[in-house]
Amino acid sequence: MPRSLTNEQRIFLVKQWWISGKTRVVNEAFQAEFPDTKIPTRQTIYQLAKKFDETGSVEDAPRSGRPRTVRTEENMERVSETFLLHPQTSKKRASIDLGISRRSLGRLMQDLNLKLYKPRLLQALNEDDPDRRTEFCEWVLDSFEEDPTLLDRILWTDEAIFKDNIIPQLEEHLSFQTMIWQQDGAPPHYGQIVRDYLDDTFLHWIGRRGTIEWPPRSPDLTPCDFSLWGILKDRVYAQNPCNTNHLKSLIEQEFISTNDDIELCQKICRSVADRCQMCINTEGKQFEHLH
Repeated sequence: MPRSLTNEQRIFLVKQWWISGKTRVVNEAFQAEFPDTKIPTRQTIYQLAKKFDETGSVEDAPRSGRPRTVRTEENMERVSETFLLHPQTSKKRASIDLGISRRSLGRLMQDLNLKLYKPRLLQALNEDDPDRRTEFCEWVLDSFEEDPTLLDRILWTDEAIFKDNIIPQLEEHLSFQTMIWQQDGAPPHYGQIVRDYLDDTFLHWIGRRGTIEWPPRSPDLTPCDFSLWGILKDRVYAQNPCNTNHLKSLIEQEFISTNDDIELCQKICRSVADRCQMCINTEGKQFEHLH
């Protein structure tokens, strides 16, 4: 039965049917009463008369299953109140509590201009860290403007201890004399013997008391921290390592694979320039949570 018929029209049809009992007469009366509405079929009139005879009503029974739309005023108010009272509620939790699918909840949140935010851990900074971070970033951008190959020549490291067996391998490269070593200010890197060794080996090196001072507590400026480790972790765990030995094997394989991907490595290292600009824009403070 067409749901386009109003209750008024349905009642009129039933009355005319019980008066005449003829669909032709019913349709003529209907057309005269509602000239802008399409004449109902004979089957529609029969079904409507039967419905009224069996239920005493011309209204359709409620449909089973999920409503056609959940974007109602009531649901809008429920969603708004939920996130107003509990702004840290996750979308998954809200979907369960409200009995609304996550997809429909997303549409309601969009209507309400509500946005999801993921909490991010930020490196705590000391009072003078922003100035030191800004100074380093300005050096990077100024030097990069003078020499576009700068970021391709920096050897970004993240070793827990200083290993001097790495540098002899690097010395075999033709461009070794132009390379710039980078390391953070961890205690093993700050030893006098380490600094003397780097002074004798590199024309410039970045680190604590290096020829270029490295700003402490700045993993957001180090390619290994802000990109490489995350990429390797995703690739390794996507293969579901079954034990420790398998895990170690996968890590080595992915390191080799990443090392062969020169384009990816260059892209990561060159992104430091953009990060330095963002750091300067925030006056040396944390910036990752803003993007």
